[in-house]
Amino acid sequence: MGLPMAVALHSVGFDCYGFDVRPSAEFPTFADRMLPSLNGLLAEDTLWVVVRDQYQIDDICFGEFAVFKQPDYPKLLVVSSTVSPKYIAKLKQSLPEDVTFVDAPMSGAPVAAIEKTLTFMIGCDESAVNQLMPAFNAMGTTTHYLGKTGQGMFAKVLNNYVAACNVISVRKSLAHAKELGMPPQKLLDVINSSSGGNWFSSKLDAIDWSHEDYQPDNTFGILEKDVTAALDVIDELYSDKDNFGHEMVSTLRQIPSLPDL
Repeated sequence: MGLPMAVALHSVGFDCYGFDVRPSAEFPTFADRMLPSLNGLLAEDTLWVVVRDQYQIDDICFGEFAVFKQPDYPKLLVVSSTVSPKYIAKLKQSLPEDVTFVDAPMSGAPVAAIEKTLTFMIGCDESAVNQLMPAFNAMGTTTHYLGKTGQGMFAKVLNNYVAACNVISVRKSLAHAKELGMPPQKLLDVINSSSGGNWFSSKLDAIDWSHEDYQPDNTFGILEKDVTAALDVIDELYSDKDNFGHEMVSTLRQIPSLPDL
């Protein structure tokens, strides 16, 4: 997600650079703007984090790369990773007091990042949103300002809770169609023109991970992580756990292979 987002920002004039633990040669379209390290970031810089999970965010901010333990550090931090809202609250408390923190998770998958049609869900002070709107507009088409820090992440994990339901139902239904002797593509056509239509079914060919089977380190593993992040806060609301959500996590690990369409 980070690479096409950086390309989109640079294409409209932002002085944007990237950093990844992988070698810059793996980013041929942006290799000349990949930094060798995160040392030397300045107060006027904005650090925009698009990594897998909270452990990688911790590494960037306080651990291996320790950006916010340096004598000088960016005064604006934007996190577009999907993590638990409880972690967002903890991260804000851990940052230096003079850092403005924006939680801005996005939705749309890599295809939307490439097409510059991402949807952002933002939680922060309103003045920070206004400052960042040109960047959000460069990468996406829809921006939801939801209030204080953490509200963006609440919306994102609940959105992904819904998305996971759709991913599971579409994959299982297409597998059932094949087992029942119905061409899966015909069922998909019915779904997309009927009440069962959804983002995953309508963009099945465009979503680069739609044909994957579950692996802990692929997109289905990330979706499992996102549902778990939602459950991290949902379970606190009830005396009993959200069994439906926990069943989704188990189902993602056993999701049926997508039949040939």
